[in-house]
Amino acid sequence: MQKQLNTVHRQTRKTYWRYLFYVLYLTPIFVIWSSVFLWLKRTKKDIMEQKDAYKVINIVTSGIHSTANPDLSHIFSDTTHSISFLKLKKCIEYACNDDTVLGISLITDNGIEIGYAQTQELREELRRFKHEHNNEHKFIAAYGKSADMKEYLLSTVCDEFYLMEPAILNIYGFAFPQLFFKKLFQNIGVKPYVLKREKYKNFADTFVEDEMSQEHRDNLSSLGSDLYSQFLSIVYKTLSSNGDERYQSLDDVKEIVNHAPYVSAEAVEKGLITNTMQWKDYQVRLSQLGYQQLQSDSDSEQASEPDILFLSPSEYLTSYEFAEQRDKKKKIGATRSSRSFLKFLGFEDGKEGPQKLPFESTETDTDAKHVEPKQHRAKSRDKHIALINVIGEIHSGESEGTMVGSDTVEHLIRSASANEDVIAMVLRIDSPGGDAIASESIWNAVYDAKVNGKKPIIVSMGDMCASGGYYIASAADKIFALPGTITGSIGVVMMSMSLNELLTEKLHINYDQSVKFGENSDIMLPFEYPTERLQERYETMIEALYQIFMQRVATGRNFDMEHVRNIAQGKVWSGQQAMKIGLVDGLGGLTEAKLAAEQLAGLGKDEHVKLLKYATKMEKFMDMLDGLGDTVATTKYKSSILPILSQFAALLKFKLWITSVHSKMKQFQTMTNEPKPYFLCLDF
Repeated sequence: MQKQLNTVHRQTRKTYWRYLFYVLYLTPIFVIWSSVFLWLKRTKKDIMEQKDAYKVINIVTSGIHSTANPDLSHIFSDTTHSISFLKLKKCIEYACNDDTVLGISLITDNGIEIGYAQTQELREELRRFKHEHNNEHKFIAAYGKSADMKEYLLSTVCDEFYLMEPAILNIYGFAFPQLFFKKLFQNIGVKPYVLKREKYKNFADTFVEDEMSQEHRDNLSSLGSDLYSQFLSIVYKTLSSNGDERYQSLDDVKEIVNHAPYVSAEAVEKGLITNTMQWKDYQVRLSQLGYQQLQSDSDSEQASEPDILFLSPSEYLTSYEFAEQRDKKKKIGATRSSRSFLKFLGFEDGKEGPQKLPFESTETDTDAKHVEPKQHRAKSRDKHIALINVIGEIHSGESEGTMVGSDTVEHLIRSASANEDVIAMVLRIDSPGGDAIASESIWNAVYDAKVNGKKPIIVSMGDMCASGGYYIASAADKIFALPGTITGSIGVVMMSMSLNELLTEKLHINYDQSVKFGENSDIMLPFEYPTERLQERYETMIEALYQIFMQRVATGRNFDMEHVRNIAQGKVWSGQQAMKIGLVDGLGGLTEAKLAAEQLAGLGKDEHVKLLKYATKMEKFMDMLDGLGDTVATTKYKSSILPILSQFAALLKFKLWITSVHSKMKQFQTMTNEPKPYFLCLDF
């Protein structure tokens, strides 16, 4: 009996400890999931309140960052001002058709990260918001503690532009300073070996020249003059349209630029800005503009004035897309319920009368072969245009950090080409070029997708699409550039560094490479300057690569070789100049590229499909974190959650930095070991 009692006692104790373990194990999980549920519920409520309220979108220009920027501080910053250029573009597109958006406010401070060409594209998007969607009653205002050339360019599309009392307006033009390291290399004992095709290909001049060559100077002068003229033209149209009689010609505007910068009081006196005011007064002014608009709208008269929210682009995107998904789910749910009820009554899709049940036929009926499967019919509603980013310097292998890998881009292009739901592709190229062989690999993938995949391919150029970047673009059906895009630079550079004198005379390090088998077996060593025999081989190599480059451009653009040679030679052009000589088909950004893709895909004028980004794993991960960071930052829990995410971001940021440094070291090692062909445009 006692033995049985002891057994029961032991089993009871085991059961007790087992239950205690379950409680201790499950309680934290329950608490965590409950917290997440409550947070999501609260977030949903906050977002829906933002969606239904009247609002003004505040865009901080210093928070606009390029797609290629891997800096995670943009994602996990403790404010919601940070946003990528493409997301900001989407935000403005949504706002165009949103009656609850009363206007847009630009905050100019600490400069703007995106380049001059993308600033032009952003200005055009703001212009569309105001003038192409029956939004003339909506306002665009700007305020700044300072403003540079690009920020002032954005302000020219604004109804009002205010500066803080002691602010500086920096509209002093363009400069292209160049550094030259020839004497430094001579002093430290490094002897560069450079080959280039042709005389305007100035990438390596910084290592072998004391000053600009005449070709280098002419090229920069031509480019700078065109960019400067574009800026003066926009400012002149803005000032003259305001009725200011002091500005009768471009020379008057040029005189203004030549005497810049200006303090805010001088800028007001010369009519460059609306007025000066402090930040709190500007916030009051925004409220006045918003309520004036509501009062002028007879449909919005209410007993009391409604609240106006001031949202960042990230907050607005989150609320808009959340509500859009909610409405879509409700519509799908209602449609499914209606169809289920009709099927129950014996009707199919609302038709009059009962329908026969479908059956599988085993006969080889000719008409049956053309019946579209149900699964295919469902997918046909998901037709889209694939957006593929080629942003950064081009190299072979996989994409790493700011480096574009040819293998990665080829995989994305082939995936989009093989997808039946993709009706066209848009390549967004923002690259100075890079490795010649990698550029050739991507060109082949683009050309193959165009010819064998039978899908239109459109290129949209960003701030720069030069050298290897243009090599890739030339294979497309159509190319769109922004007026300020830097493009062209059709040429090749080969370069290596000889460290013989540095090692033996400066550092007193001896080396011996007398044991070798094969006349050129020491070609990979960074010690000796190339012999005449090797230089002859390199001349043959670079000439062959240059001819292939020009042949690719001739094939893609349907030019004869003589015309390509005249516009090649390493010359750099603005997008506006490139259109005149046929290097691009039109001026515009992603919007124009998407419309051209829809047209070439056979869609009607009023038919539109979505632009869906095809991204690498890292891009998808960054987008996921970006969305998470935006969602967290819009709630009251950001103070407790963001520090945890920031620690995670710091680790990822450090890893990306290590990867970037490693890539640069490998690139320098390659340059010192062996002359490698590059399609690069880094003159600016």
